[in-house]
Amino acid sequence: MSNSSDIRLLGEGESHQSRSSRPPSQKSRRSSRSNKSRQSAKHSRRSEESAPLLSGDVDHRNYGDAPDHDNAPSTAASTLRSLQEGDSRKGKTSRRWPSIIALTILTLVLIAILGLGFAAPEVAEQYAKEAMVFEPTDLSIDSFTSSGVRARIQGNFRMDASKVHKKPVRDLGRAGTWIARAAESKRTQVQVFLPEWGDVFLGSADIPPIIVDIRDGHTTHLDFVSELTAGDLNGIRRIAEDWLDGRLGQLRVRGSADVGIKSGIFSLGTQTLSEEIMFRANQIAVVPKYKIGHLGFSEGERDGVKGMLANVSLTFKNDYPVDFEIPRFRFDILVPGCLADAGYLALAEATTAETQVSPKSDVDVNVSGFVRELPETLIAACPDTQTSPIDRLLGSYVEGKETLIYVRGSSSPSSGTPKWIIDFMKDVVVPVPFPGHEFKDLIRNFTLADVHFGLPDPFASPDSPQSNPRISAVVKALINLPKEIQFPIDVARVRADSDVYYEGRKLGELDLHEWQHANSTRTTIPDEDQEGLLVQSIVKEAPLNITDDDVFADVIQALVFGGKPVVLGVQAQVDVESSTVLGTFVVRDIPAWGKVFVKPLSGGNMTSFSPEVGELEILDTSRTTLTVGAKVNVTNPTEYAATVPYVDINISVNDTILGHATARDVSVVPGPNHNLAIVAVWNPSTQSGNEGAHVGRELLSQYISGYNTSLTLRTHPLSIPSQPHLGATLSIFNATIPTPQLKSPPNPNRPIDQDPPSSSPGPHFIDDAVFHLITSTADLTLLSPLPHTSLYITSVSATASYNNTPVGSIDYDLPFEVPPGVSLTPRLPVDWSLGSVGYEAVKEALGGKLKVEAEAKVGLRVGRWREKVWYEGRGIGARGSPNSDIKIFRMRNLRCVGQQIVQDVPSIEATAWDASSDSIICLRTADGLLRLERWGDEGLQRIASWDAPPTPYKVLDLHFFADTQIACIILDNGDIILVRESPAHEEKIEIVGSIDAAISAAAWSPDDESLVLTTKASTIVYLTRDFEELASVELTTRDLEVSDHVAVGWGKKETQFKGKKARALRDPTVPDTIDDGRLAGTNESRETTISWRGDGAYLAVNSVEDVSQRRVIRIYSREGVLDSVSEPVNGLIGPLSWRPAGNLVAGIQLFEDKRQVVFFERNGLRHGQFPLRPLDGVQNRNEVSIRSLQWNVDSTVLAVAYDDRVQLWTMGNYHWYLKQEIMDPGLKWHPEKPLVFALISKSKDRIRRLQYSLEVCAGPILPPFDYGLVAVIDGKSLKITPLRQADIPPPMSLYDIDLAANASDVVINLDCPDDEICRKPIFRIRVLHQTWFSRYCLDLGTMQPPLQMENSADSGKTSPVTNGQGKLGSGLPLSLDFRSLGVAPDLYQMTENGSLLANGRVLARGCTSYLVTPSHLIFTTSQHLLKFVHLVAETDALEVPPDTPESDERCRSIERGAKLVTAMPSIFAVVLQMPRGNLETIYPRALVLAGIRQSINGKKYKKAFLACRNQRVDMNILHDHQPEQFMENIRLIVDQIEKVEHIDLFLSSLREEDVSTTMYRETLRVEERKDAGASTEGGGKVNNICNAFLEALSSRKANVKNMITAQVCKNPSDLDAGLTEIVRLRENGSDQVEETVEHICFLADVNRLFDNALGLYDLQLTLLIAQQSQRDPREYLPFLQEFELMEPLRRKFSIDDHLGRLKKALHHLHDLSAFDELKAYAVKHTLYEHALSLHRHNEVEHASLMHLYADHLKATSRFKEAATAFHYLGDHAQASDCHRNANQWQEALSTASLIPLPTAQLRALAESLAQSAVETKDFRAAAIIHLNHLYDIPAAAKYFCKAYLFSDAFRAITTLAPPSSQQPNNDDLLASVFDPALADAMAAITDLVADCKAQLSAQVPRIRELRETKRADPLAFLEGDNNAGGADVPDDVSLAPTDASTAGARGSVFTRYTNRSSATGTGSVASSKRSSRNRRREERKRARGKKGSVYEEEYLVGSVA
Repeated sequence: MSNSSDIRLLGEGESHQSRSSRPPSQKSRRSSRSNKSRQSAKHSRRSEESAPLLSGDVDHRNYGDAPDHDNAPSTAASTLRSLQEGDSRKGKTSRRWPSIIALTILTLVLIAILGLGFAAPEVAEQYAKEAMVFEPTDLSIDSFTSSGVRARIQGNFRMDASKVHKKPVRDLGRAGTWIARAAESKRTQVQVFLPEWGDVFLGSADIPPIIVDIRDGHTTHLDFVSELTAGDLNGIRRIAEDWLDGRLGQLRVRGSADVGIKSGIFSLGTQTLSEEIMFRANQIAVVPKYKIGHLGFSEGERDGVKGMLANVSLTFKNDYPVDFEIPRFRFDILVPGCLADAGYLALAEATTAETQVSPKSDVDVNVSGFVRELPETLIAACPDTQTSPIDRLLGSYVEGKETLIYVRGSSSPSSGTPKWIIDFMKDVVVPVPFPGHEFKDLIRNFTLADVHFGLPDPFASPDSPQSNPRISAVVKALINLPKEIQFPIDVARVRADSDVYYEGRKLGELDLHEWQHANSTRTTIPDEDQEGLLVQSIVKEAPLNITDDDVFADVIQALVFGGKPVVLGVQAQVDVESSTVLGTFVVRDIPAWGKVFVKPLSGGNMTSFSPEVGELEILDTSRTTLTVGAKVNVTNPTEYAATVPYVDINISVNDTILGHATARDVSVVPGPNHNLAIVAVWNPSTQSGNEGAHVGRELLSQYISGYNTSLTLRTHPLSIPSQPHLGATLSIFNATIPTPQLKSPPNPNRPIDQDPPSSSPGPHFIDDAVFHLITSTADLTLLSPLPHTSLYITSVSATASYNNTPVGSIDYDLPFEVPPGVSLTPRLPVDWSLGSVGYEAVKEALGGKLKVEAEAKVGLRVGRWREKVWYEGRGIGARGSPNSDIKIFRMRNLRCVGQQIVQDVPSIEATAWDASSDSIICLRTADGLLRLERWGDEGLQRIASWDAPPTPYKVLDLHFFADTQIACIILDNGDIILVRESPAHEEKIEIVGSIDAAISAAAWSPDDESLVLTTKASTIVYLTRDFEELASVELTTRDLEVSDHVAVGWGKKETQFKGKKARALRDPTVPDTIDDGRLAGTNESRETTISWRGDGAYLAVNSVEDVSQRRVIRIYSREGVLDSVSEPVNGLIGPLSWRPAGNLVAGIQLFEDKRQVVFFERNGLRHGQFPLRPLDGVQNRNEVSIRSLQWNVDSTVLAVAYDDRVQLWTMGNYHWYLKQEIMDPGLKWHPEKPLVFALISKSKDRIRRLQYSLEVCAGPILPPFDYGLVAVIDGKSLKITPLRQADIPPPMSLYDIDLAANASDVVINLDCPDDEICRKPIFRIRVLHQTWFSRYCLDLGTMQPPLQMENSADSGKTSPVTNGQGKLGSGLPLSLDFRSLGVAPDLYQMTENGSLLANGRVLARGCTSYLVTPSHLIFTTSQHLLKFVHLVAETDALEVPPDTPESDERCRSIERGAKLVTAMPSIFAVVLQMPRGNLETIYPRALVLAGIRQSINGKKYKKAFLACRNQRVDMNILHDHQPEQFMENIRLIVDQIEKVEHIDLFLSSLREEDVSTTMYRETLRVEERKDAGASTEGGGKVNNICNAFLEALSSRKANVKNMITAQVCKNPSDLDAGLTEIVRLRENGSDQVEETVEHICFLADVNRLFDNALGLYDLQLTLLIAQQSQRDPREYLPFLQEFELMEPLRRKFSIDDHLGRLKKALHHLHDLSAFDELKAYAVKHTLYEHALSLHRHNEVEHASLMHLYADHLKATSRFKEAATAFHYLGDHAQASDCHRNANQWQEALSTASLIPLPTAQLRALAESLAQSAVETKDFRAAAIIHLNHLYDIPAAAKYFCKAYLFSDAFRAITTLAPPSSQQPNNDDLLASVFDPALADAMAAITDLVADCKAQLSAQVPRIRELRETKRADPLAFLEGDNNAGGADVPDDVSLAPTDASTAGARGSVFTRYTNRSSATGTGSVASSKRSSRNRRREERKRARGKKGSVYEEEYLVGSVA
């Protein structure tokens, strides 16, 4: 009989049960429907434990044998996938096998009881099935057995009759169970089979006896343990495989048992029962949902093998009341191979930890995996593909895709795992879905550094990669590493296929298919607590295929004109070759997204490129075309570099193409780029026709005029021939840049004080302009920008103006050359705008500077190219030649330096100069002929001769035109004669005209353009150079009315005030009488003279007015307009000369008793005078008249010509000196050379050419006779001043010698025989007169006036004198020899142009004066610097200091225009004369230090000390110059210095620095310099000196203060010794105690002294110190009294404890025998070592302290020392532990054997030490441990190889490895361990060498380039100059000029011990205010070494070092 019923467990889920004999098709439909209705009705009565043991679903039943899930996925895969997706079947739960067995057992027992008890089997069976309810409360696995599990089952059993559907059955059942009350089953064996699988035996359960209450509504709590035994494992495995493969549609389970039952005392027998349960596919148990809490991969080691560790933490929810412990399981992790049927490949081993499953709670499962190595089959590419199995696995993972891995039970299980589980699991492969990791924001930062763009190869094929732009860069990508990756990753190579996007549009493709080397570094992502991987790869010339030209154009526009960074998107599939502990493998197709921020090229404009044209070279020319090669300097403001193989760009202005520029093979780097080769073609007319020619002309004109011009650069289709579309695309952009500035060459002749032409940014081709006002010409200094090609100016038409008013104009049509560099134009004729404001401004600026403007039209020619441009110049520096370089010499004498004579030339009438050939033109008469001859280098040559006029005549003027080689002769008879030296088509001799009224005077203008004649008919005639009349002016009496000179009346008696004190009220500037202009009487020659002003704008005419009988000087303009007349001057005669400087007109005034030179201003008023001296040999002054007055060209010398002689006068300090008197009358100054003139003898038969120089006559400079003796000639007066004794400026002097005749030269020498040594300061003064000389003697020791020794009037006794210029031709002694003592006269010379020569070698240029001392060559420069050159034996070794007065002691700034007078090395002085006339004595450091060193060498230490003290020189030089000598002569030094305060000053100035090698190094000769850093042996320089002084002063009672100073000055200060000295004085009762206390308190910090005095335990001394301090007595008195009350030892302890002298305090505790207090004190202050030394003789106390010390060492991680301490104490266990922590594996193992440790623990210790050694990369130690202690040969060999000890590894494998089955044989070890390691090492070394080579190849050329740049221009390289702008360093005439010079003051006694620096000024303040942030910023800049910065070279050198 069959019956169908449902058994509900916990109110949810149903199972269909039937006997095995009833087929499934016969199940009752009614029962099925009732089940559904009951399910709905009872749904609300679920209990809290509502989860069924077995899941079921009646809605998905399968009643047939054929499954309905053929196409369904694998059940295992579906259930495991649900771990990630979640279980969608809400309300469905799964059942456990123990619950099934328990339920089956209970059902069978109950049916048996009911059936046997009531004899109604079917009714009882139906009642039991429907009424029985079992609610499990707990199910736990007690333990796993060798054959199954032991399960504990707990639950509540009850009978619920209301569940029975049929009332008869329900009533019968209630009655029967009420009677029976309870039922008991015996121990029962239940067996479970699977009928549909051939009755596979599933397992059995052993059920203990169970007693239940079977009455309706009664609940029985059951708690029993059942043994569950597994059955046929093979069958179970097959079922499991079908289930995993999804082939298990349903599962029928049949349980059978023989149950023995009794009720009460009644046995009901044994019943054989059988029951079946059908499980559908959706009712079969599923794995609960889990989540991954932690996933991490790291590097690790197992069993001596290094591999990859994986740690996984899983969490799932246990919804069931089950409790059991899962043992450790080990699994194999598999991945699919290349082919589906090729099997699985082992990847890793996984082990689960023991896991406790608690009822209804979360279960945490920890799984650890280990990957030993990647098999070759896993990483090898699959057939016909490029990917390997590992590629597919990793590819799916990184793409975020789910992939399947397979889990199989391991054949090497964990210990304790039952064998039946192992047998079951080892062949079961479970597919597990492994979720991928979607790498969002994988690339956190993507940058390009050192970007180098390469343009396409112009000659490449259009479709080739070379035809595309190329990019080279250092790609840096910061990878956001997942937290799971915790192992080192080394990225070796990368490649990718990249697409580049801009604003979502594809720009192009970057081809990176080739492998690129890379490296990676693990780092921390900024601002995030997360690790990242910084991958760097160098991409070299990767082609960029531009696919969209429009997008490319947008990118270029944004870069060039946007001014903001451009963001480019990069999307790529990246292949990465990485190296891990598992080896090297490739991860392919990693999706990468990144953004590249490209900085703008120019910030929105092109000016930041700062183009500058350096060197220009004209390559080719045509009529309209210039081909120019240029070296261009540009600044690349971006971080990107570029290579340009070829590019051609059009150059245009306002869309008019003017030319094009071509660059070939140009490399542009970030920052400055120098000397880029560019070829530009200028052809505007060819490119754009007439319009182009016009635009080009305007551009050139504006450019050279300094206008802000710009050029437009634009590409064209042929810019890049291989990429015409690229050129066309770029052509839409117009890159407008400022026209590059041409670099003009510097003008070396411009004085440093002269401003440059203009501060405007434009070019400056006109550097300077000099207007010659006398000759009406101008010289222009031109700066040609063409360094290799001459430029020709074919025509000039220019106008100069000042403040918009004209100055003059230039019209010049003759071409002249402008060579490269600085050049001077020919003298261009200037047509002055006379009378204009501009012209007047030029005249008033004579001698100074002014800025003028110029407008010009200029014709240019370069080769065949010609052009006419206009020019406008602003701010051109203009100077007037007459006053442009006026030299005023006050202490200098005129010395003849050259003379040439031509004799026996009779009847010389006149001379003139040819400035072009520097020759003399002379006119003479001979044999009735006039002869014109030239006297030059080739002697006297005839030019022409012609008949002399028959009537008497006089030559009024001879003038020679150098430009046309024409001489003009003007005779008083009115004839004007021209003589052409080289006539072309004209006559050689021409009389151009004659003045009928005769000519009284004639003069040509300075510019040779105007001739002014005065006739004897009192007229003035103006003629041009072509002798055309300009004006004719009559001299009349009315002219005197032009100037109304006002007389104030002081000269008349009636207007004078006659009251009291009238004399005192008289104006001293007004003479007593007023001149009326009376003539000079018989001396009046009534001649007329004419003199032009230097600029040619005015002229003066001196003539006699016949009506008024007075001589009048008339001032006329160039046009003949009378400007003014002179005021009346009595006795004025004819000679007249207008000073070329323009400020004075000189004339001669005669008195009855004297003659004088008078000066007039242009307005005719008197302006001073000076008297002329009486003439020698002339009794009556009227016998010799004055012929003429003549100024030299630079207005410094006035020549007064008499009938028989010429006097040369100079002026200084308003005093006129008679410098020379030459006995020849006819003088003619050279028109250009200031001190060169020609002289005609009185007999007119000899011409002399004389050259003079202005020189100082000084005495010897050799010490000790360097008195600074200077002699100044003033006619018959010789002014002598010893500047060392009396610094008296001229015209005053200390001695004034009256001479017998006018002096010509003077020389001063020592008065000592040649064979004797000079001992007295007696000097011989030798004075040269005309034909004789006189001698004088001066004894400066007695300060007596000079005494005359002798006179010599015999010229024969005076031999001709040489002066470096050759022997004088006439034998006349014009100058005396002057030789500085010990210096060759011709060794050092200064040329006329200022070049200083040393034995012919040019030392310096721009020299203005020089002196030679015994040790130095001293000279001044035009840059206003005073320089010192150390004299050496070889002049080639002379070292000229640079122009750095701020840093070099050999160079210092002086006042502008100052020149040397003399030097006095004995007092370290140099005397300079300033332009304003005053003398300045300075003490340059070079001389001071030379004198100090000389004194030290001579052991004159007092003199050296006083020099240091007076000149503020660092006193350390007294020792540092001669250290050994100094230390040997301490007593001598003390005796010499003597004064206590001086010794104190020296001692307090001592420093450890060797100043002779640092601050004063440059003041030594090169061969005398020693290396810096030399230190004194012993205790230091300062301490050695102080100790030596203490020893020398110990016996001197008067030097107590010095001894204290020496103690205090030690380093560190020995204050205790100084205080002890005071104590000694107090004990001896000295009265110096208080004084010495004050002294030491002055030297040192009184607070420190207080502590030191207290530390001496002398409270009385401490009180004395405290009284000198600022302490409050209310504080220190109680403090000291407290110490006074203590016992001596306790007092000493308290004092030392207060002062922090802890060791001393501990010593006092030891003396007090307070051991416990001592221990506490030692622990508190960490004084263990000192405490141990104190108790070393007491073993017990020593051991106690040692314990404390050992514990302290261990606590502070000083394990090495702690181990030693524990060894001492015999605690080997602690010692071994400390050795292990200190990584001392040898000591740890040795100490462990002393414990001793068991073998297992000893091995464990060895393993731990080996692992620690591996972690610290000490592979050698790890290998030795494995070899000697673990006996693991493979591991030892492996670590030997890692340590690169391959010989040891080979020895271990071949000789130490015994053959055994436990370890591989030798060959296997060599193949598996040794060979791969050797190959890896070789590869690593190869890569290292390659990287080093690449680094050197990249960085060494850059270092060379940087050093060349620094060598070429150091200041530009370092970004600035210490003296920017060429500013003058202020002249400190009385103090030292530099900080280095005055550094000695830093260590003075007043500052050293007050903790203050004596340095003042902003420098020290700025230094003290420098913040640490700025310093850190500088350190970061230095560490980065940014390209183009000053730190780049240092960074690169450190990188390659």
